[in-house]
Amino acid sequence: MSIVWQETNTPDNSNPLITLDNLGNLSTLGTITSGNQATPTEQLFQVTLTSAQIKTLNGTPLSILAAPGAGKTYVVNTIIINYTFGTLQYTRTGATFKLFLGTTADGLALTTDQNAVVIAAASAASILQPSSNSNFATATKGFNKAIFVGNDGGSEFAAGDGTIKITLVYTVVTL
Repeated sequence: MSIVWQETNTPDNSNPLITLDNLGNLSTLGTITSGNQATPTEQLFQVTLTSAQIKTLNGTPLSILAAPGAGKTYVVNTIIINYTFGTLQYTRTGATFKLFLGTTADGLALTTDQNAVVIAAASAASILQPSSNSNFATATKGFNKAIFVGNDGGSEFAAGDGTIKITLVYTVVTL
């Protein structure tokens, strides 16, 4: 299923059309102009989660990138989750590791569950294109929302002492 956004009130009536496939690839059919706005610039953001933060993500999801502002949203192109093994492997019973546009309670999941990286017995990494969700096309669910890392599973990760470095490649788009 593709996500489709169509602007119907363009000054030249060209009705530009943008589609986002399940892999997060953006395709255009028609002409898209930026009008009086600057062209969005791809940006890079990195954050490292401590073991204590990883073990409390269920009860305390972390806002890792602040909301972009009214009338704006993030378009995340690439997510890299790089786990550095410490001395003890994490365990889980129902815990998940995901990134969200918005909180874990009402946000748009940007990734599927990445717990396999978190519970690895050695350093591991995952390079992803965000998951798409048709709810984004029909509601303002992702507008002016921070990016969170969280655990929407049934319990916290336990044991473990490694760290996770998250790298996001994204643009801020004015809607």
